[in-house]
Amino acid sequence: MIGIVSSPEPFKVKDVVLAGAYDLYGRGRVSNFLKSFNLLNMYLEVDGKRLGNKDVSNMKQELDMQSAGFSSWFDYGDKASVTYTYYSLRHLPYTVLMDVTITAKKDINITGASVMEAPDALRDVQNYYNEIDRPHVVISLLTSSAKSPTGKLLMCASNTFLFSEPHGAEPRVIHEMWDNNMHL
Repeated sequence: MIGIVSSPEPFKVKDVVLAGAYDLYGRGRVSNFLKSFNLLNMYLEVDGKRLGNKDVSNMKQELDMQSAGFSSWFDYGDKASVTYTYYSLRHLPYTVLMDVTITAKKDINITGASVMEAPDALRDVQNYYNEIDRPHVVISLLTSSAKSPTGKLLMCASNTFLFSEPHGAEPRVIHEMWDNNMHL
Protein backbone atom coordinates (compact mmCIF):
# COMPACT_ATOMS: atom_id res chain seq x y z
CA MET A 1 0.00 0.00 0.00
CA ILE A 2 1.13 3.56 -0.64
CA GLY A 3 0.93 6.27 2.01
CA ILE A 4 0.60 9.93 1.10
CA VAL A 5 1.24 12.74 3.59
CA SER A 6 -0.68 15.80 2.43
CA SER A 7 0.53 19.39 2.31
CA PRO A 8 -1.37 22.67 2.68
CA GLU A 9 0.30 23.97 -0.49
CA PRO A 10 -1.52 23.46 -3.80
CA PHE A 11 -0.19 20.55 -5.91
CA LYS A 12 2.26 19.46 -3.22
CA VAL A 13 2.62 16.28 -1.19
CA LYS A 14 4.84 16.32 1.88
CA ASP A 15 5.92 12.65 1.76
CA VAL A 16 5.20 9.36 0.02
CA VAL A 17 5.84 6.13 1.95
CA LEU A 18 5.48 2.49 0.94
CA ALA A 19 4.06 -0.03 3.40
CA GLY A 20 6.53 -2.83 4.00
CA ALA A 21 9.57 -0.81 2.86
CA TYR A 22 11.89 -0.42 5.88
CA ASP A 23 15.60 0.26 6.21
CA LEU A 24 18.12 1.44 8.79
CA TYR A 25 18.59 5.21 8.68
CA GLY A 26 18.01 8.26 10.80
CA ARG A 27 18.25 8.11 14.59
CA GLY A 28 19.43 4.93 16.22
CA ARG A 29 19.95 1.50 14.73
CA VAL A 30 16.30 0.72 14.07
CA SER A 31 14.37 0.16 10.88
CA ASN A 32 12.22 3.09 9.78
CA PHE A 33 9.58 3.57 7.11
CA LEU A 34 11.35 4.59 3.93
CA LYS A 35 10.27 7.77 2.25
CA SER A 36 9.85 6.94 -1.41
CA PHE A 37 10.05 9.07 -4.52
CA ASN A 38 7.66 11.97 -4.38
CA LEU A 39 5.95 11.42 -7.72
CA LEU A 40 2.87 13.54 -6.96
CA ASN A 41 4.30 17.04 -6.71
CA MET A 42 3.52 19.25 -9.65
CA TYR A 43 3.21 22.87 -10.55
CA LEU A 44 0.70 24.80 -12.58
CA GLU A 45 1.26 28.08 -14.39
CA VAL A 46 -1.64 30.23 -15.54
CA ASP A 47 -0.74 32.92 -18.08
CA GLY A 48 2.95 32.44 -17.23
CA LYS A 49 2.56 32.84 -13.43
CA ARG A 50 3.20 29.83 -11.21
CA LEU A 51 0.45 29.21 -8.65
CA GLY A 52 1.41 29.27 -4.99
CA ASN A 53 -0.29 29.53 -1.60
CA LYS A 54 -0.71 33.30 -1.88
CA ASP A 55 -2.41 33.08 -5.27
CA VAL A 56 -5.31 30.78 -4.41
CA SER A 57 -8.52 31.38 -2.50
CA ASN A 58 -11.37 29.25 -1.15
CA MET A 59 -9.06 26.24 -0.80
CA LYS A 60 -10.68 23.14 0.66
CA GLN A 61 -9.28 19.67 1.22
CA GLU A 62 -11.12 16.41 1.88
CA LEU A 63 -10.07 12.85 2.64
CA ASP A 64 -12.46 10.16 1.38
CA MET A 65 -11.49 6.83 2.91
CA GLN A 66 -14.18 4.92 1.00
CA SER A 67 -12.79 5.81 -2.43
CA ALA A 68 -9.19 6.17 -1.15
CA GLY A 69 -9.02 9.73 -2.45
CA PHE A 70 -7.64 13.01 -1.16
CA SER A 71 -9.17 16.02 -2.94
CA SER A 72 -8.35 19.73 -3.03
CA TRP A 73 -10.36 22.57 -4.57
CA PHE A 74 -9.44 26.22 -5.00
CA ASP A 75 -10.01 29.31 -7.12
CA TYR A 76 -7.28 31.20 -8.92
CA GLY A 77 -8.64 34.75 -8.91
CA ASP A 78 -11.19 35.35 -11.64
CA LYS A 79 -9.27 33.12 -14.08
CA ALA A 80 -9.88 29.49 -13.10
CA SER A 81 -11.24 26.96 -10.63
CA VAL A 82 -9.04 23.94 -9.98
CA THR A 83 -9.85 20.53 -8.53
CA TYR A 84 -7.41 17.68 -8.08
CA THR A 85 -7.62 14.30 -6.38
CA TYR A 86 -4.96 11.73 -5.46
CA TYR A 87 -6.35 8.18 -5.55
CA SER A 88 -4.62 5.19 -4.01
CA LEU A 89 -5.43 2.42 -6.49
CA ARG A 90 -6.12 -0.47 -4.15
CA HIS A 91 -6.26 -3.10 -6.89
CA LEU A 92 -2.73 -2.12 -8.05
CA PRO A 93 -0.31 -2.18 -5.10
CA TYR A 94 1.95 0.88 -4.67
CA THR A 95 0.04 2.76 -7.37
CA VAL A 96 -1.51 6.21 -7.22
CA LEU A 97 -3.46 8.32 -9.71
CA MET A 98 -3.74 12.10 -9.71
CA ASP A 99 -6.78 13.52 -11.51
CA VAL A 100 -6.67 17.28 -12.27
CA THR A 101 -9.57 19.36 -13.60
CA ILE A 102 -9.12 23.02 -14.52
CA THR A 103 -12.25 25.04 -15.31
CA ALA A 104 -11.34 28.31 -17.02
CA LYS A 105 -13.47 31.35 -16.19
CA LYS A 106 -11.92 33.27 -19.08
CA ASP A 107 -9.36 32.57 -21.82
CA ILE A 108 -6.10 31.43 -20.22
CA ASN A 109 -2.87 29.65 -21.14
CA ILE A 110 -1.81 26.86 -18.79
CA THR A 111 1.42 24.97 -18.29
CA GLY A 112 1.67 22.01 -15.94
CA ALA A 113 4.61 19.94 -14.80
CA SER A 114 4.92 16.72 -12.85
CA VAL A 115 7.98 16.90 -10.59
CA MET A 116 9.63 13.62 -9.53
CA GLU A 117 11.83 14.10 -6.47
CA ALA A 118 13.98 11.66 -4.50
CA PRO A 119 14.27 12.06 -0.71
CA ASP A 120 17.77 12.63 0.66
CA ALA A 121 17.87 9.18 2.33
CA LEU A 122 17.90 7.36 -1.03
CA ARG A 123 21.25 6.89 -2.76
CA ASP A 124 22.56 6.27 -6.28
CA VAL A 125 19.56 8.00 -7.83
CA GLN A 126 19.10 7.39 -11.56
CA ASN A 127 16.60 9.41 -13.62
CA TYR A 128 15.22 8.36 -17.01
CA TYR A 129 12.83 9.74 -19.58
CA ASN A 130 11.34 7.68 -22.43
CA GLU A 131 8.66 8.33 -25.01
CA ILE A 132 6.66 5.27 -25.99
CA ASP A 133 5.07 6.03 -29.35
CA ARG A 134 2.33 3.71 -30.54
CA PRO A 135 -0.22 4.24 -33.32
CA HIS A 136 -2.97 5.07 -30.81
CA VAL A 137 -1.03 6.97 -28.09
CA VAL A 138 2.26 8.58 -27.03
CA ILE A 139 3.27 7.93 -23.43
CA SER A 140 5.99 10.14 -21.96
CA LEU A 141 7.40 8.10 -19.09
CA LEU A 142 9.31 9.80 -16.26
CA THR A 143 11.18 7.17 -14.22
CA SER A 144 13.57 7.21 -11.25
CA SER A 145 15.36 4.45 -9.37
CA ALA A 146 17.53 4.48 -6.25
CA LYS A 147 18.86 2.26 -3.48
CA SER A 148 17.72 2.41 0.12
CA PRO A 149 20.24 3.81 2.66
CA THR A 150 21.82 0.38 3.33
CA GLY A 151 21.46 -0.73 -0.30
CA LYS A 152 19.14 -3.58 0.72
CA LEU A 153 16.20 -2.33 -1.38
CA LEU A 154 15.99 -1.01 -4.92
CA MET A 155 13.16 1.50 -5.22
CA CYS A 156 11.67 2.70 -8.50
CA ALA A 157 8.88 5.05 -9.53
CA SER A 158 7.34 6.11 -12.84
CA ASN A 159 4.70 8.60 -13.86
CA THR A 160 3.12 9.97 -17.00
CA PHE A 161 0.39 12.30 -18.21
CA LEU A 162 -2.83 10.89 -19.66
CA PHE A 163 -4.78 13.26 -21.89
CA SER A 164 -8.35 12.94 -23.15
CA GLU A 165 -7.50 14.45 -26.54
CA PRO A 166 -7.15 12.05 -29.48
CA HIS A 167 -3.69 10.88 -30.55
CA GLY A 168 -1.86 13.68 -32.31
CA ALA A 169 -3.95 16.43 -30.70
CA GLU A 170 -2.71 15.98 -27.11
CA PRO A 171 -0.43 18.63 -25.55
CA ARG A 172 3.31 18.23 -26.08
CA VAL A 173 5.28 16.89 -23.10
CA ILE A 174 8.93 17.86 -22.57
CA HIS A 175 11.53 16.63 -20.08
CA GLU A 176 13.78 18.79 -17.89
CA MET A 177 16.56 17.59 -15.59
CA TRP A 178 17.06 19.96 -12.63
CA ASP A 179 19.56 18.02 -10.52
CA ASN A 180 20.34 14.43 -9.63
CA ASN A 181 17.43 14.21 -7.17
CA MET A 182 14.76 15.95 -9.25
CA HIS A 183 13.42 15.93 -12.79
CA LEU A 184 10.20 16.87 -14.54
